[in-house]
Parts: sequence; C-alpha cells; structure tokens
Amino acid sequence: MINQSKLYKVMHNKWFVWVIVVLVIALAAGCGTPTAEPAAAPAEKNTENATAGNEKAALAKPIKVGYQTGLYMGIYYAAVENKFFEEEGLTNLEHKHFATGPVEAEAIAAGDIQVAFGMGSLPGVNARAQGIPLVNLGTHSQAGTGLLLRQDLVGKVDATNPDDIKGLTIAIPARANQQDYLVRLWLEKLGLNPDRDVKMVLLKFGDPQAAALTRKEVDIVATTEPIATKQMHDGLGEIIVTGQELVPGHDGANVAVTETWLEENPEQAKAILRATDKAMKWAHANPDEFYEVVSKWTKIDASLIKEAIEAKRIIMPEKLAPNVEFYYDLAGWLLKFGYVDEDPKPYVDAYLCCWEKYQQEAGVLR
Repeated sequence: MINQSKLYKVMHNKWFVWVIVVLVIALAAGCGTPTAEPAAAPAEKNTENATAGNEKAALAKPIKVGYQTGLYMGIYYAAVENKFFEEEGLTNLEHKHFATGPVEAEAIAAGDIQVAFGMGSLPGVNARAQGIPLVNLGTHSQAGTGLLLRQDLVGKVDATNPDDIKGLTIAIPARANQQDYLVRLWLEKLGLNPDRDVKMVLLKFGDPQAAALTRKEVDIVATTEPIATKQMHDGLGEIIVTGQELVPGHDGANVAVTETWLEENPEQAKAILRATDKAMKWAHANPDEFYEVVSKWTKIDASLIKEAIEAKRIIMPEKLAPNVEFYYDLAGWLLKFGYVDEDPKPYVDAYLCCWEKYQQEAGVLR
C-alpha cells in the first residue's frame, strides 16, 4: 500500500524544487535585461555635455556693442554695472561709444559693431530706408528730448507764439535723428516751416551746445536728458517743451541689430534681451541705485537724474515691447520731412519684423 504521507512529501518537495527553479530562471532573465541600458547613458550624457558646451561657446563669441551717453542709455548702464550680460553667458563683449544714433547706424552698417543700444526710432527706420538692414529687438527708453530756450530770452520769447519763434537759430545734434524730428514736429505744430522760418545748425550735445548758448550763437538747443535738466540748473536756459509733451510715450531708444547677425546669432540676441530685461526690472526696483549708476556714466548729479525722471521728461518703460503705433505715425513724417522719397511703411515693417518673435523666445515678452 502506498504511504499517502510519504507521497505527499515527495510531491510537495518536487513542487517546491520546481518553483525554486522557475524563480531562479525568472530572476536571472529579469536581472539580465537592464544590463544593456546603462551602456547608453554615458553617450547620452556626453551628447548633453557637448550641446551645453556648444551653447556656451556660441554665447561667448565676441560681440562689439555700441552705446551713447544720456539718460536714455540708463538701462544699458545698469546691465553693464550689474553684470547681467555675463549672467546670460555673454562674456566677450566690447563696448564702443558713439555720439549720435546716425553715427552708430553707420558703424553697424560697416560691421564695426554688431549690436546698437540707444538707436533712436527715427535713425533706426531711416537707416533701414537707406539700405542698412537694421531690425529693432526692443525699446529701452521713451521720450527724453528737451528744447532749451537761452536764459536771456526767457520771458521775452513765448514758445507757443510762432511769431516769437520765427527767425530764431536752433541747434540740433545731427540730421535725421530724434531731436531733428521732434524740433521739426514742434515747428510744424506752430505753423512754421522748419526749412524756411528758422535757422537749424548742427552742434553736439553737452559742452558744444552749452558754449553756443553762453556766446549767444544759438537761441534754442535740442538736447537729451539729463543734459537738458543740468543746463537749466546751470542757468543756461529754460526747458520750453519736451519730446514727451509733443509725442507722449514715443520710443526714444532701441536695441538694434542687423538681420544677418540676428539670423546667425539668435541665442546671443535672446541673451541680450534677457540681460536688458533684468536691468529694466532692477532699475524699477532700485530707483536710487539706478540714479547713481546713470550719474556715474553721464557725470551728472544723481539728483538731476531723479528730477528728469520724476518730471516725466524721460520714461523708463517696464517692458521691452516697442510702441508699434508710433512707428507707423512716424512713417508719414519721414516722407513729409524729406527723409525718404517713397512710401516708408515697408521700411517700418522691416524694422519691426522680429522683435515679438525674439522677445517671446527669450521669455521677456509682456
């Protein structure tokens, strides 16, 4: 007779052994599968490192940056002083100074610089009309022009009376720049012909205009802030009208580059926008420090910087987006003043072609 107890033990032991065998095989197979995966990790890591290295190298390529002197350059000064450009990987910048926007436009056309801070809206569009393929990446100041009447004429000349203005000598820093445009606009609003009813002469900002006022060689100077405020405090004259009063909220200074450079260096362009945006936010969060930074670069007392901003003779915008409507209003004046001899709208279209795309991709569009 078969012993049921022994049979059960034998069957139970055999079943146990088979279970162990199956588990061992399963574990062996399971342990074997991931062994191939880690082999790919170093290659992936190397690819990531190589990509990061390439991006860093692209950002660190040399860039020559043009700038000017004035309160309208304040955001640029803040970016330099706070090393916001370096924070964005732009570690190889060379900064070159220019007296006016038209001269800066010539430099970028010649390849002497790749990025132009402080490019006025009119010089930028006019440069485009002259065949220089400039594009506007963003606006870093608004307004900023002041017309200063010589001190001995204050109380004798009514700035709202065309008969008082007719025949006067007015100094502007350059043709086809922001001050030229605003002076012509002011005269037109008074019913005067800028080319016939007054004498326009060219004198650079600052000391040359101040000397001409002192010697009574000119009656009115069109200058920029904070120079206008300083010259008023120095007793050289009185501010009779500002660009902000003539065209409220108009773009004063842009970040401009050429289309070719932009196509070849999109990441550097976006890094420039991020650095400029950081400077803009910093300036609004730290106004007193901002005044001191501008004072350092312009050699004008911080209290006068503060006065010009608080009096709204110049506006530090809170975003880089340009005032698009203004540029199309400007187009009509370009034709009327003889800056161009054909419809300038295509030039405005071209100048404003890319800012929104690049600001969006840089994460600064708002």
